[in-house]
Amino acid sequence: RRRITKRPEISKYIAELYSGFSMARNAADIYIPIIKEIESYKNLETKVDIGCGPGMLGFFLNEPTIGVDINLDMVLEGKKLYPRNKLCVGSMSNLPLDDRMADLVVCSLAYQMNEPKKGRAKALQEMARILKRYGYAIITIPGNYMNENDEAKFGMITYDYGFYLIDHQKQVGKSQLDIFLLRKTHTPITNRIYNLKWQGDPGRNKNAKV
Repeated sequence: RRRITKRPEISKYIAELYSGFSMARNAADIYIPIIKEIESYKNLETKVDIGCGPGMLGFFLNEPTIGVDINLDMVLEGKKLYPRNKLCVGSMSNLPLDDRMADLVVCSLAYQMNEPKKGRAKALQEMARILKRYGYAIITIPGNYMNENDEAKFGMITYDYGFYLIDHQKQVGKSQLDIFLLRKTHTPITNRIYNLKWQGDPGRNKNAKV
């Protein structure tokens, strides 16, 4: 948010170019087949794109989705790029969406941008809140952003927040991304806000064990 306020001209420029970024396309090449596979046996009627940029989930799927992004320039650009999407400005840690309204949540190349001490945990809680029972969440992050301890802790915390970790693949596709596939299977067992600081965060000791 500070970067957007400080350099609004850069924000608009990036928004205009975003749909052409190779990493965004490479991420879609990973999560779109997963979505299609799930839809072969389960109807995913309402799809939500969190940290959507200019609405990339709907753009790559070529179907209307709901998108939330903190950057107004991204939302405005998205309304031109794929007008069928329903995009709005909002934070991942406080989504402007109703409880249990989504069958699928995708957060691609944005989750790691959350503030580690509170923001990442709150974003997970928000995903669980808006998902229907047995809904799915797909999260992609840059490869090697977590070490093994980070990954283990993340898996435990997702369970605490109501998810079952179905799959975790590392360094997938042309951009070598990590991807997590979660399913909301139970009521969250805690409201605790965990610190989710990871190996790839600025200032993090790369050999940290906790």
